Amino acid sequence: MTISTLLLSKFSMSMGVRDSLLPVAALLLALLADIETIILLFVIVGQAHFFMAFLYQYRGKKMTRRYVGVAALLFLLASVYFIYSGLLVPVFLVTSIAFGIHFAIDEFYLHGEKNGPHTFVSLLGFMLLYGSVVLQILGPGYEMLPVFAGLFVLAHVVVRIVRNNPFSAAERYLLFVGCGVLFLGMGLDLWIVVPGIISLLHCFNWTIGYAERVKDNAPARRSYWRHTLVTLALSVGLYSIWVVTDAPLLAFLFLPIYWYAWALAHFVLSSTVVVGAKRPIG
Repeated sequence: MTISTLLLSKFSMSMGVRDSLLPVAALLLALLADIETIILLFVIVGQAHFFMAFLYQYRGKKMTRRYVGVAALLFLLASVYFIYSGLLVPVFLVTSIAFGIHFAIDEFYLHGEKNGPHTFVSLLGFMLLYGSVVLQILGPGYEMLPVFAGLFVLAHVVVRIVRNNPFSAAERYLLFVGCGVLFLGMGLDLWIVVPGIISLLHCFNWTIGYAERVKDNAPARRSYWRHTLVTLALSVGLYSIWVVTDAPLLAFLFLPIYWYAWALAHFVLSSTVVVGAKRPIG
C-alpha cells in the first residue's frame, strides 16, 4: 500500500461525515487545548495551506500579470501598515472577517454546489454569527450583537421551514458551524480562538475535500498527498527554526499579527477576481 493510499484510507470521508466530525473535533480542541496550542496549530497548518495554494496556483498557471500586480500591491500596503501603525486589532478584525467569508464561500465549492442569490441569506446568517463573535475584541458594548445574529438565523430557519424550502448541504454545514461559533464565543467566552478554529477547519476541509476529488486518479492522488506532506513539513521545519534561532525573517511567517496579513493575502489572491476560474487548492 502506497503512502498516498494509506493517507487516503485514513482521512478520506464522505462529505456528510466530514461535515459533522470535523466541527465537533474543532469544538473539542477549543474546549480542551489552551490558547497557545491553538495558535501554534493554526499558524503552522495555515502556512502549510498557504504554501500549498501558492504551489497549485503556480502549477495551474494562475500567477498571471494581474496576480503578480495584486500581490505586489498587497505587499506594499502591508509594509506601509506595519511600518507606520502595526496595530493588532484592525488586522485581526479585517483578516478574521475576510477569512470567514473565504471559508463560507469555499464550502459551496467543496460541496459541489453553486453559490448564488438563493444562498445569500444563509451566507449572511453565518457571517452575522461569526462576525458578531469576532467583534467582541472591541470590548464592552458589543455583547448583544450575537443575540441579534442568532435571532436573524432563527427567523431564516423558520421561514425556510414554513416555505418548505430545504437547506442545501453547504447551507446546513454553515449553520452548524455558525451555531458552534456562537456557543464557543458567547456561551463559553472563547471568542478569541474562533478565527483560529475556523482557519483550521478551512484547511482540513480542503485537505479532505480535494483528496476526495483525486482519489480515483492514482498519479494525481500521489502528487497531491506528496505536496500536502512536503508543505506541512516545510511549515513545521521553518517554525522550528524560528523557535530555535528567533530569526526575524521567519517571524514574518509565524508571528500571529503577520500571519493574519498572510491569511488576508491568501483570501485576495485565491479569489476568482484574481485567479479567474475556481482554483484547485483554496
